[in-house]
Amino acid sequence: MDCSYAFDYSYILLYNLAFTSLAPIFMGILDQDVNDKVSLAVPGLYRRGIERAEWTQLKFWTYMADGLYQSLICYFFTYLIFRPANFNTESGH
Repeated sequence: MDCSYAFDYSYILLYNLAFTSLAPIFMGILDQDVNDKVSLAVPGLYRRGIERAEWTQLKFWTYMADGLYQSLICYFFTYLIFRPANFNTESGH
C-alpha cells in the first residue's frame, strides 16, 4: 500500500501554515510600542492619526462595500455552480 499521499498532504498543510499564519504571528510577537521618551520627543509620530489622514469615513465605507461585493461573488459563484447539479441517487439519498 502506497502512503505517499500522506506526505503530500502534510506538505500542503505546512505550506499553508507557513505562509498564512506564521507571518502575522511573528509580526504580533515582534511588534513593540514606542518608548515613552521617544513619543514625547517626537510628537510627529502621531500626527497622521490625529489628523485622520490614513483612515477616513470614505475609506471605511469603501472597504465595507468591497467586502460585501466579494462575499456576494463568493456565495453566488458557488451557488450557481452547484445549482444545476443533481446529487440525488435512484434510492433517494
